[in-house]
Amino acid sequence: MGNNQLSNISTFHIKPFEFDAQTGTLKLPYSLDDKVSFVETITFPVSQRALNQTETDMLNRLFLFLQIAAGVSYYKTCIPSEISIESGEIDDETANFFKNFYKKGLAEFAYRNKLDLSNKPNFLYKKNTLKPENLNLPNKSLALFGGGKDSIVSAELLKKMDKPISLFVVNPVSKIINSGARTNLPMITVRRDLCPHLFELNTQGVYNGHVPITGILSFIAACSAVLSGFNNIVMSNERSANEGNLTNGEDVNHQYSKSFDFEEKLQNLIKNKIS
Repeated sequence: MGNNQLSNISTFHIKPFEFDAQTGTLKLPYSLDDKVSFVETITFPVSQRALNQTETDMLNRLFLFLQIAAGVSYYKTCIPSEISIESGEIDDETANFFKNFYKKGLAEFAYRNKLDLSNKPNFLYKKNTLKPENLNLPNKSLALFGGGKDSIVSAELLKKMDKPISLFVVNPVSKIINSGARTNLPMITVRRDLCPHLFELNTQGVYNGHVPITGILSFIAACSAVLSGFNNIVMSNERSANEGNLTNGEDVNHQYSKSFDFEEKLQNLIKNKIS
């Protein structure tokens, strides 16, 4: 199924997600009209703490936000005009956050594929006002760890503050595990499995390219923070991520989801819609 066979897709559908607390498994289904389906799987450590109703409600809202963010990997196969959110309700402020996330996060992808995203995507959603809750999570820090200099410096600085801290890794490889072990800090690991059908389509010529992966990881970390009981998430983003790689009518920034602009927007989203 090449680009020509996906060119008539009108809508990317974000279908209702499923979470099994007994196994920590989150299933994120999507479809392109009714022609192509995807299911991404994210596996969290089984929570050792009992979540109250408020925490459960906000976790489900974070799962929705994560699903919208992760959907960018599948949306890019044919960039249809519309994205239909069918797994929950959002408000205009949230829709605007994700429209910016898709447009700026896919700017390099669009540039390399010679695509115009100026009027895409348009989100379709059932509207409801989202208000934050006071979660009162334990005063502990979850530090994203990639095994490089930046995250090692963050881990060592946090250790000097003598605060409870755990490293956080998605799809760890041995190099990251070994580097993390040298910090003598506990590590929380999450597995993210992209839908195999996506890789099949990639070999058949659908659009492919860079996605804002750090933004997706940020939402996975936020879900983990509620599940495991952390009220701080620590990122190690270099200042150079604020600089665009080139200007093509607007900035094209390979590391947009590591930039201060994205971090500020994400913090406001969490503060205004979650806790």
